[in-house]
Amino acid sequence: MTPRLEKEPRTCRRIGVALAVLTFVLLLSSLNRSIVAQTVSGQRSSGKIGEGQPWQTEWYQYDSRVAGPVVMIFGGVHGNEPAGFRAAMQIKNWTVDKGKLIVVPQANKLGLRANTRWIPEFRNDNALKNLNRNFPRKSDPTTKTEMATAMWAFIQEHQPDWFFDLHEGFDFHRVNPKSVGSSVIAFPGQKDLATKLASVANQHIATDRAFSVLARSGPIDGSVARACGEQLGAKSFILETTFKDQPISQRTRQHRAMVATALQVIGVTQTDLSQQFVSPSQTSPQPIRVAVFDADGANAKNVIKVLDSEPKISGFHIGPEDISTEVLKQFDVVLFPGGSGSKQGKAIGAERRELIRQFSTDGGGVVGICAGAFLCSSHYDWSLHLMNASVYNEMVEIPDKGRKSMWYRGGPANVKVEISKQAESLLGLDGQHTIRYQNGPIISPGKSDTAPDYEVLATFRSENFLYDVQKGTMTGKPAILRSTFGKGSVVAFSPHFESTKGKEYVVLNAIKQVVSSQPKNDQPMAFPDLPLGSPDEPVICDLFAQPDPDHPREFEIMVQMQIAKGWHTYANAVPGSPYRETVLKLQLPDQVEAIGKWNKPLTLPYIKNPQRMIYSGTVVFSHKVRLKAGSDKAKLTVQVDYQVCDDQKCLPPATIRKTVLIDDQP
Repeated sequence: MTPRLEKEPRTCRRIGVALAVLTFVLLLSSLNRSIVAQTVSGQRSSGKIGEGQPWQTEWYQYDSRVAGPVVMIFGGVHGNEPAGFRAAMQIKNWTVDKGKLIVVPQANKLGLRANTRWIPEFRNDNALKNLNRNFPRKSDPTTKTEMATAMWAFIQEHQPDWFFDLHEGFDFHRVNPKSVGSSVIAFPGQKDLATKLASVANQHIATDRAFSVLARSGPIDGSVARACGEQLGAKSFILETTFKDQPISQRTRQHRAMVATALQVIGVTQTDLSQQFVSPSQTSPQPIRVAVFDADGANAKNVIKVLDSEPKISGFHIGPEDISTEVLKQFDVVLFPGGSGSKQGKAIGAERRELIRQFSTDGGGVVGICAGAFLCSSHYDWSLHLMNASVYNEMVEIPDKGRKSMWYRGGPANVKVEISKQAESLLGLDGQHTIRYQNGPIISPGKSDTAPDYEVLATFRSENFLYDVQKGTMTGKPAILRSTFGKGSVVAFSPHFESTKGKEYVVLNAIKQVVSSQPKNDQPMAFPDLPLGSPDEPVICDLFAQPDPDHPREFEIMVQMQIAKGWHTYANAVPGSPYRETVLKLQLPDQVEAIGKWNKPLTLPYIKNPQRMIYSGTVVFSHKVRLKAGSDKAKLTVQVDYQVCDDQKCLPPATIRKTVLIDDQP
């Protein structure tokens, strides 16, 4: 290919529906279109309720293909109750031995996004704003809003035998009877099971926070749980945790424990699933799974918000009680957020700190931010000792103030941080930037005989200080560090990129980096060791097919793209831009049908233009296909259209075609 010289564009900055109660027939027709369009993978399926509407929301189903009851779980009916929706997002990954498990994690998706209890469109309409008063009643069998009508049509379509709605209260019912927080609400006939669920949730909590059983009259009139009980004969429950003075990790754990116990009592599963956070499937590329520590001394709010913005990364709250070998192996990365390093370290405890060290030794990634960076150091007895780093925390006598520890440098401030040249592609950022800072560690080499040395990825170029003695101790010190611990990689941030507008993605890139450096023991197949492209041919592609061991006649088609060092292809199309997006086209013979869509690899923002997302290095795309009945083999072709560029020029758009044989014979 003859190079065509084209300069990259200059850096750019990142940048209710009206009420209409539709007829049941029209809604059911719309619902069925969603089902037809669902993505199916063997026993799992998914789709959308109200597809095309601003409030559309996803549903997930696991069909055991063994006769048994239908169990339905709702979360997020009230948008200011996050633990229910986050627990449901974990429960959707569970499997059952009998019957079906159907989960709607974000019933009031727009309310969750706005962090409001109400349907945002009707927030000023007292008769309609509460989604959980919009469902059929004995006195009025109609629904009140378009959203409730669509959800009720979905529920009627699936006819659940058991229904659980996950909620949160503002206070503990035992302390404040005006709140139903920490309770199990059920019809009188289900009091025995409600008592069992409350008993499970009561483990490891104080007596005044114990769960109550409210089973005199059942769920409130107009609620989805009551409608399921009265209209459909389902055994219905509302499970309420309490968001007062309790981290989300604890509340989601209580929800998981209650639902897991219910599934065992009902008989649809024989095992306790309460510690399963993620899908066990390894047949398709999974999002990066990040366990975010959430307990005393941890402020995970901004980090979770950033993780939620990236569809290729899934963030999960975990607390000290969740840290075990069985739980940690479900994750690619453990992230320790800002807050208090000492409180986090002491909450984890010595035994669990060793489990995290073993997690990193075995190849897991660790990211620490501010307090989490203190935790990654080797300075304190409560540290994780993942890098040989000492912290500036001398005790100094300050006139008229007494002895003060030098780690504290005052309130939040903005400081200058410079990215090192070797870290530019890793972090997706170059040069100097103003970043939020709030008493992150001031690091220097430590004296540990066992912790590995660190590499400096970014340096402070200005400082924040409270006392004169602190002047000059911050400028020139590391702002971002990296180390290798065993097979794992560790990145520690002293300042808060996740709280700096327009720079949040740097944390995402660090997470991707610690994952890319770890061994891929759970990859669906081993790829041959292809060389990276060369300047004469910057992109090399190959095509592979792997049978799905759990689903006969299904195959994972994988395209491995090797991009030469210093070169990249484009992952997104920017309006008005001459540069071509990387597009894969699956060309199937009549004997083969596609399942779902392409699973695309993680992307990075281009350093000179963060609006552009790029692929670089080795990337893998995958797509599931199925041999139709009557066929035992077939050839299929994948066409890759792309444009490859380096920092100075772009080559003309190009196409690579590869063919692979899929064969159903052993």
